[in-house]
Amino acid sequence: MNSGQTATANFALTAASTGTGNISGKVTNISTGGALSGATVSFTGHSATTSTTGTYSFTGVAAATYKLTASRTGYLSRSQNVTVNNGQTTTANFQLAFDDYHSLFVGDGFSRSVPNRIEL
Repeated sequence: MNSGQTATANFALTAASTGTGNISGKVTNISTGGALSGATVSFTGHSATTSTTGTYSFTGVAAATYKLTASRTGYLSRSQNVTVNNGQTTTANFQLAFDDYHSLFVGDGFSRSVPNRIEL
């Protein structure tokens, strides 16, 4: 090409695809190691309930990093960050501890921690 001439180049732009992966794991009692059925594992826009064996799974999750939270009534919630990679399954297990206390809202406008159970 000489100075002052115009050239044409053809090209195509394609969107970057991050793909999808899966998340699976198990929720257990930190003291006994036993499976916790009925626990909820969630992250933005997604939620799953654990089976009788304490397992859960999410499929077709966009590849990215997420903050997962596991919770169950009577237990303290736990969170962890997980990274989902294209075509891979990421394992995220949780161990939940029993919550010996819960907040009770009383008529004076304040909440108080009271035992979940009372030993007799």
